[in-house]
Amino acid sequence: TLFANHSIIPQFRFTAFWSVTDNWIKWTPADGGQYQATNIGEVVSKGTESSLTGSWKIRKVILGARVAYTFCRSEKQHVTREPQDPTDDLQLIYIPVHAASGQLSASVGAWRVSYYHHFCGKRFTTSDHSASIPSYQTGDLTITHLFPLRKGVVACFVRVDNLWDEA
Repeated sequence: TLFANHSIIPQFRFTAFWSVTDNWIKWTPADGGQYQATNIGEVVSKGTESSLTGSWKIRKVILGARVAYTFCRSEKQHVTREPQDPTDDLQLIYIPVHAASGQLSASVGAWRVSYYHHFCGKRFTTSDHSASIPSYQTGDLTITHLFPLRKGVVACFVRVDNLWDEA
């Protein structure tokens, strides 16, 4: 049968994080195409990262799959007796709350074909959240061939980034 000689090796990873940073430097666009550094005080970043990876060997074919998800809240905190800034407790610019990816691959001998898909959630471009970059997805396809040498391997590959021309 097709699955007579197969094995499955799953791996799950989960990480939770909480980081407090004083004197966070934020780089924002300024006039003339330059960027300006601004100290925005205390920032709290918290979230999770998780992934599930598996590989299956079916006779001479090795199949692989991986999915990953990141949730990240990074916010400027109100820590002074001054009146609250309207940007306190809002997501920092250019940092998406949600990001996810997935990868599928198949290898036979010296050949490997893999597809990688990435999702990036909406990112704000102004501190008051009045402007943002919409979420986007990209897909990448890679075909690789390995050439063994006496002391190592040479990998030659062809890759098409943003296969669907979506972002």
